[in-house]
Amino acid sequence: MIGLYLLTLIALIICPISVIFIISAVIANHTIFHRRYWGYLIIASSSAIIFYIGVRINSPVIPLVKTREIIATAFPFLGWEFKKIDTISYILSDFRTLGVALVLESVSLYLATLTPERMMINGERQREKSKMTLQRIDYIPKRSQVIFGVSGSGKSAYIGKSIEEILSKNPSSFVVIVDGKGSTEKYSLFYSCMIIAKKLDKRLVVINGTSNNELSDYVYDFLEGIESTDAMKDMVMSLLDNPSVQASAGSEHYKVITERYILKIIEFMQSHDIDVTLFNLLKLLDPADLNAVLDQMDFDSSEKKELKRFVDDSWSDVRANVEKLKMFMDGQGKKIFTGEGERINLRTAYSQRDIVLVLADEMSMPELASKLVQLVAYDLRNLIAGRLTGSIDMNDKIYSYWDEFSGYTSATKTLQSIYARARSADCICSLATQSCSDIIGLGDGWFERIIDTADRYVIFRQNSAEAAESAASIFGTELHVTDTARTSELQSTGEASNTVDRSFIVSPDMIRNLMVNRGFLLDKTKRPNHQLKYFKNKFVKEN
Repeated sequence: MIGLYLLTLIALIICPISVIFIISAVIANHTIFHRRYWGYLIIASSSAIIFYIGVRINSPVIPLVKTREIIATAFPFLGWEFKKIDTISYILSDFRTLGVALVLESVSLYLATLTPERMMINGERQREKSKMTLQRIDYIPKRSQVIFGVSGSGKSAYIGKSIEEILSKNPSSFVVIVDGKGSTEKYSLFYSCMIIAKKLDKRLVVINGTSNNELSDYVYDFLEGIESTDAMKDMVMSLLDNPSVQASAGSEHYKVITERYILKIIEFMQSHDIDVTLFNLLKLLDPADLNAVLDQMDFDSSEKKELKRFVDDSWSDVRANVEKLKMFMDGQGKKIFTGEGERINLRTAYSQRDIVLVLADEMSMPELASKLVQLVAYDLRNLIAGRLTGSIDMNDKIYSYWDEFSGYTSATKTLQSIYARARSADCICSLATQSCSDIIGLGDGWFERIIDTADRYVIFRQNSAEAAESAASIFGTELHVTDTARTSELQSTGEASNTVDRSFIVSPDMIRNLMVNRGFLLDKTKRPNHQLKYFKNKFVKEN
């Protein structure tokens, strides 16, 4: 490296303006080439050019006086005129001499610290910075996507802007959003959806699973429109599909009897043209109410006797589960499922292309919120199944967003089914949670399954080292050559080696240090050189 330093010093002495060229050459070497021999070549070329310029313009630097005299004498055909300079008066009068001396000292000290190892580190830093150039992104996912980001990092803002872009460009699309936080403050999903609905003249249907009774008057009638008795039974039983509920209601034996009991009542209601709503079903599950209805109906007495006998024989085993189902209809659950407002579910909302927002307040009503998310997951699965069988049109895309989905373990199995099969029904599913660790904690190979299925990954800040490394592993690694050189007293010994190694395309440290509303997007549907982008969130704004 000593040769590089000497060439730099010579060039600086020859001409003051060489400072600009020398610093530019050093920066170019570190950012582009990362090799010492390129440094020699750049500095040597710059020195020759600067020397010529300095002589031609009579640059008044002291050592140049003798140099000009020698060159003018040896090469008279060049036509260079030699002008003597009063050295003493020059030193005392020309401030540029002092400036050059200071620059020389500064650059020399800087170059003295540039060991091969430090040059390699600087090169790595420059490559990292090059990945942090803000770019525009397409907010509309073409296929399934996963979104990671701690609270306040920009997840909700990204989802809101994505919904706005979808409905602005494709107004006939159907969008379902499940907000696991149930938040209604500014920049929340509720706030963004209100603005979007107003802008695009669409109806926002809020299924209100919060303690705020002023948000919506819609009643979630999830059974209406379903033809399959098994699908209806599964949706009702999902309210009991919880270990704590099962423990309080009895063993697996009692659960099986309850399923059979509910199925029998649903079949009776369908065969006699009784609307299968949750309110009607829960009423007829009680033997007293069922017998009162049977006594008023005119049909074969033997069928009545058989149904009454079945109910009497089963009631003692299913009573605890039926009472548990009725408990979901008390309090806020009554307003959600059996209130007086307009009845709605995903199939009716899909037919009208409404925007459906499900607010599930896990903080104040965890059990009810968990069951609500489970029912919506079943509802969406039935909608997808209808599109696959042809009973529901597939003219337009369905977009579903599940924010904080990992908090609702009761819905994970249904979400797995949706996530795996949604693409076949032209339904694009987006799962959002705080960190990769949330999904890894679900077990059952959830993390691997999601990563294998998704084609688009959006990652905002991850605070923990483990979560940041898991996120970085999604972006993958790249090959690079490490130039390792041995030094002694900050000078190269001439011994060096090149090592082929792999490193993260986006380092975990970059992910941990992301600013609010800044993130990385990896889209595998794009060409390789356009897949990874660093972006800044846009917000849904009022007109």
